[in-house]
Amino acid sequence: MTGHTDLDNRLLEPLLRSDEDAAPPDGPSAHPDEELLALFAEGALDGTEHEQMVRHLSECAACRQIAGMVLRLPDTAVPVSRPGRSAGFSRTWTAWAPLAAAAAVLLMVAGTAGYFEWRRNPVVAERRAYAQAESLLKTGDYQGARTVISEANDRGVRSDRLRSLEAQALRAIPAPIALAWAGRLSDLGYEIGGIVARGPAATERNDGARRAYELLKTAGVRDTTVLLNRGHALLSLGQPAEALTEFRAAADRAPREPLAWLGLGLAQYALDDYRAADQSFRECLKLDPRNAAASINLAMTLEEEGDSAAALRLWEQLLATPLAEPDRAAIQREVEQLRQQKAR
Repeated sequence: MTGHTDLDNRLLEPLLRSDEDAAPPDGPSAHPDEELLALFAEGALDGTEHEQMVRHLSECAACRQIAGMVLRLPDTAVPVSRPGRSAGFSRTWTAWAPLAAAAAVLLMVAGTAGYFEWRRNPVVAERRAYAQAESLLKTGDYQGARTVISEANDRGVRSDRLRSLEAQALRAIPAPIALAWAGRLSDLGYEIGGIVARGPAATERNDGARRAYELLKTAGVRDTTVLLNRGHALLSLGQPAEALTEFRAAADRAPREPLAWLGLGLAQYALDDYRAADQSFRECLKLDPRNAAASINLAMTLEEEGDSAAALRLWEQLLATPLAEPDRAAIQREVEQLRQQKAR
């Protein structure tokens, strides 16, 4: 194997700079030797030893600097021994040693632990990618979440729930499931207190919903979040009958999932089946009594059913709970209107 070139050094130089603000671990014995770096690059360290090396390289600027010096060694045989290691672990460096050390440094800078997880344990890798993308999604970094998922896909790590998370990023909705963030009838264009229910208005989110549905339509049905997100995307696109099929599948798969019943109620309401929507929203509240979206939706459904007295009671109960200001203002107006009607 040929050695690395001056070009290699110039490309690696920015990665090998010491971070002067990062303090190395205390004590000389805390630092690994070059042989351990090579073993690590080969993927020959396991268990506690592997975890300790990952932790050390992620924190120690001094060892990054040493690794940079190793990279600039000439490609000649450099015998290296490590006192105290068993014969099974003794190694001799040859001309490939600088490249092995380069691999160790590059992997550390790019996320060493993640790299080996991609190769050794795809399940752990998928969980790690999902957690990272979900965290970015919750902070509103939608492009960052999509980048994490794209990089995972490039490494062969794929899952329906990662696709579902990507669909959320496409829609710029900061939740793993759209219904958890936009599960109110008002989010779909229906007004609190509207005399006649109207269909969802065209919104800027529709383009995101369309792209999300295209991404999810070929996904399987084993993941409940796929069904729920696919159903909500269809609702946003004005296709409640198709959405109903998705939400029924979700409720069949996870009957104790409140959001499945919330989605069912939304689709049934959009199809003017208010009695069924009433039952679905009540089932959601039975499973999740604090679900404000279900309570708001149920009150709107009661009005459509003609039960203004029950709707008024529910609106008044909602005003005694924490609410987003736009919801509170709309509910307050509706309460005043219903009270006036009742006084006549």
